[in-house]
Amino acid sequence: MALTPNAAMQFIKTGAGETFTVGPITVRVLEDGSHTDNRVGAVEIIVPPGTDQTPLHLHRMHDETFLVTKGAIRFNARDKNFDAQAGDYVVIPIGVAHTFSNPFGDIAVFSTLSPLHIM
Repeated sequence: MALTPNAAMQFIKTGAGETFTVGPITVRVLEDGSHTDNRVGAVEIIVPPGTDQTPLHLHRMHDETFLVTKGAIRFNARDKNFDAQAGDYVVIPIGVAHTFSNPFGDIAVFSTLSPLHIM
């Protein structure tokens, strides 16, 4: 893999970046791969209160990590619920079916980083 020592540092201000919605959920793209030679992508996910769980899914090529930055979010994996609060970090291992929801009364925000080829 070639090093890119002359690549410019990127700074995405709060509220900047492309956004799109998936049902009630808003996704803000922090890194689309264009600044990392497609090595990594990053998104911020904003989940309104009362949002039902997303479809159960798994990833066959990577673990998935989540950093909760606001509110609380309920993750479900292996038929167990985990309520993550702001500041909590969640790791879902490769091949583990999972979902998330926000059954709580406040907005929840979390970020995830993944190899770009699977985002």
